[in-house]
Amino acid sequence: TERPKQNKFKFIMKKGSGAFADVIQAENTKTGQMVAIKRMKQTYKTIDQIVQLREIMSLKVLATHPNIVRLLEILFDKSSGKLALVFELMSHDMYQTIRNRKNQLPPAQVKWYMFQILNGLKAAHQENYFHRDMKPENVLVQKNGNSWTGDVVKLSDFGSARQIGSELPYTEYISTRWYRPPEVLLSDGVYGHEMDIFGLGCVMYELIELHPLFPGKDEFDQICRIHNVVGMPGQDVIKRLRKGAKNNPIKTEFQAVKGCGVACMMTNPSDDVVDLIEKMLCYDPAKRISAVDCLKHPYFDDMDLIFAEIRRDRFIDEGYLKELEDVWLSTRSGRPVREPLNIPKPKPTKPKITKPKSNGPTGNVVTMKLDAAQVHQKKPLHQPGAITLPNINKMVYYKPGKK
Repeated sequence: TERPKQNKFKFIMKKGSGAFADVIQAENTKTGQMVAIKRMKQTYKTIDQIVQLREIMSLKVLATHPNIVRLLEILFDKSSGKLALVFELMSHDMYQTIRNRKNQLPPAQVKWYMFQILNGLKAAHQENYFHRDMKPENVLVQKNGNSWTGDVVKLSDFGSARQIGSELPYTEYISTRWYRPPEVLLSDGVYGHEMDIFGLGCVMYELIELHPLFPGKDEFDQICRIHNVVGMPGQDVIKRLRKGAKNNPIKTEFQAVKGCGVACMMTNPSDDVVDLIEKMLCYDPAKRISAVDCLKHPYFDDMDLIFAEIRRDRFIDEGYLKELEDVWLSTRSGRPVREPLNIPKPKPTKPKITKPKSNGPTGNVVTMKLDAAQVHQKKPLHQPGAITLPNINKMVYYKPGKK
C-alpha cells in the first residue's frame, strides 16, 4: 500500500446516513470523475481484516458484472482505523424512481428493470452469495438520456451479504421488515438465498403499484399481512420453518388463512405478472422460484421488443445491450424466438454531461489506499456509455433504515 496525495476527493454533498455507514458524493480531483464514497462507522486494525469483509469479498467476485455496482477503490487510514469504499456514482435509487409518482411506470420499463435486477441477482447466487437486504433503496439506476430506454440498473449495498451454505444460524433481524420472507420472520436465523427472491417479489409489486405490498408495523403484523395475501401453507411447512425457534418474538399459533392472492392487490395486472410475483412470494422457500427460472418465465418472452426499442433510442452502449440480449436468448434455449425487428437506427447523439457544483475539499477523510488489484481482477466486459449526471442539489435522500 502507499499513501495517496491529500484531498484526492473533493466533497460535493452528503447523500445519506445509515446504522453502519454514511455516503457522500465526491469528485476525484485528478480525473474529474464523480464517485459515491461509503464511509464506514466501525474502525479496523489491519488491511487483512478489511479484505475479509463480506461486502468486499462478494464485490470482488462480482467485479465484472454489469448489473452489480462497481467498487473502484478501498481507502484505509491505518492510524485511525477508518475505512471508506469508493463506488461508481449512480443517478438515484429505485425508491426515488417511484416516490411521489401518480401514474404507473410503463410496463416495458418495469420489465427492463426487473430483467437487469434478476441478471445481477442470478450472478450473485451463482457465485454463492446472497444479498439479504433486497429493497428499492438498494437498487440503483444510472440515467443515460431522457428515457427509461437509457436506464442501467444495478444491485448495491452488499454489506449484509453472506455465502450460500455458510454456517447457520444467521442474523435474525436482517433485511428491512417490509421485504422479509416468512422463514426469516418465523425462525431463529435459519434461512437461505431464497429470501432474496421473496424480497425482490415485493420490489416488483412496488415498482408496478407504487406502494409497498406488506408494510407491516411489527413482526407479527408483517406475517399476518403475508398470510392475508399469500395465504397460509400447511402446518407441516409452518413447523419446519419454526423448528428450533426459541428466541423468535412470534409465539402465536396461526389459524388457517386463505389469502386473497396478489391479483386482488393490483390494478389490472397481466396473468404473467401475477404468476411471476406469486412464484417469487411462495411461502415455502423450498418451492420458491429461483433467479434463473425467473428469467425463463413467460413474463420475459417479449424482451426482444424491449431490446429493439432500447437499440433504436441508442442511449445505452451496444456492448452492454448485446450482453443482456445474449443472456435473454440463453434463457429461451429450445423455445421459439421471433426474428429481430428491422428498426432503423437514428444517428447517435452525444449527451451533455452536467456536473454539480463543488462545496469544497474533503479534507483528511481517508489517507491510505488499498491496492485496487486486490479487489478487481479485471475490468468489466461492458460498461454503459456516456452518462448524464442529475441535478444532485434537487434530490432528497430517503433514509432506508429498518421500517
